[in-house]
Amino acid sequence: MHLGLDQPVYGLRPQGIDGKQPLLLRVEDMAAKYLREMQTIQPQGPYFVGGYSFGGIVAYEIAQQIRSQGQEIALLAMLDTCRPGYERRLSFKRRILLHINNIFRRGHKYIAHKAKGWYKQFHYNTKQVCNHYFPTGSHVILPEDKKYLEISNAHKQALNTYVFRPYAGKLTLFRTRDENRTEAIGLEYDSHFGWGEIVMGDLDIKYIPGSHLSLLNEPNVRVLAKQVKICLEKAQNVTYTANGS
Repeated sequence: MHLGLDQPVYGLRPQGIDGKQPLLLRVEDMAAKYLREMQTIQPQGPYFVGGYSFGGIVAYEIAQQIRSQGQEIALLAMLDTCRPGYERRLSFKRRILLHINNIFRRGHKYIAHKAKGWYKQFHYNTKQVCNHYFPTGSHVILPEDKKYLEISNAHKQALNTYVFRPYAGKLTLFRTRDENRTEAIGLEYDSHFGWGEIVMGDLDIKYIPGSHLSLLNEPNVRVLAKQVKICLEKAQNVTYTANGS
């Protein structure tokens, strides 16, 4: 809606989410399947491709496969997608100092916020343990939780085996700031989220409000959509000019 009524957006669901087909375990296979689906709607480029979180890595591989077909990528966009290994945790001492500083600045609101986050993490970890030891017949794990865990594990396996090849085109990265990205204290990220080492074309980084989990919620999504719309219009103008339209 925020992109405008004349800007269609197509979302692609992971294979196996409905339980009727097996989950894909390779990024390359996911990208190939999504690209086939895309080309049933649009057989020829230029293509506008984007992905959020792990989906950004699949979008990256889709772009690689599109270029290998000799087709054009007008826009490759990622929403808060960081390559594995491009974050580091500060020392325990520095994390404690950050907690103390935040308590002095925000008081009981910060303590309540962290307690809520720790409870959510404890609840998530408990569900994972129960799912491991009680895979069937457990009243603790709901079916949708189990399916989410299965998809998450499939994505982790795919990510562990994926080889990031250099990309000759341009990449636009919409990223949140380190202090907002996660509930964890003391995580620092590479400023380019690791993409600067393998993107051979321009790497355009745009900072957006919210955290990794809240950037698609109001009011953050409104700001994100505004920036995406600008990028789409710019890419479309470049494409039309290049084609002589």
